[in-house]
Amino acid sequence: MKSRIALAAVAAAAIGGGVAAVAVPSAGAATAHHAPRRKAGRKASGPALTVKLAKVHVVAGSGTTVRWVLVDAAGKAVYMLTGDTPSHPKCTSTTCHSAWPALTTKAKRLTAGKGVKGRLGVWHHGKISQVTLNGHPLYTFAADSVGTASGEGIVNFGGTWELFAASGKPMPKTAGKTSSTSKSGGW
Repeated sequence: MKSRIALAAVAAAAIGGGVAAVAVPSAGAATAHHAPRRKAGRKASGPALTVKLAKVHVVAGSGTTVRWVLVDAAGKAVYMLTGDTPSHPKCTSTTCHSAWPALTTKAKRLTAGKGVKGRLGVWHHGKISQVTLNGHPLYTFAADSVGTASGEGIVNFGGTWELFAASGKPMPKTAGKTSSTSKSGGW
């Protein structure tokens, strides 16, 4: 289990430039596009991105709970930032994308695992194709590992980072929120 100290170290490294910078074009002029729907009876070309449910150790405050949350194909927990949409992006800086990498795809077809509800799409902005769920851009957290989610409830970059439940909505809260804010709204 990752300690909050390790989490703080990753956050501090992101601000101090210790984490490799990710070149992310400005999302100000971005437009939303969705992946084409597959016609029945035809095979889709290219790999499919699977977003599925998995049991994850969710670290919140001083406690850890095992919850079923949405994960990417590699098994890392997937987050949304409250108030962040393709028409009103909040996570646009290199610092944000270093700590909260966008879930991107080159897949021709998106699929959701058994029990996952909601509409997957792709938001094309700059040179990236970011996966969305019900219109929310999806992210992972740099401090997480497969099977552990430590970003739930962190407040920064203009909103609160929340995990997804099978419903395609933010995970119901069971613990107090973790706060990591500064006057600048970032790490």
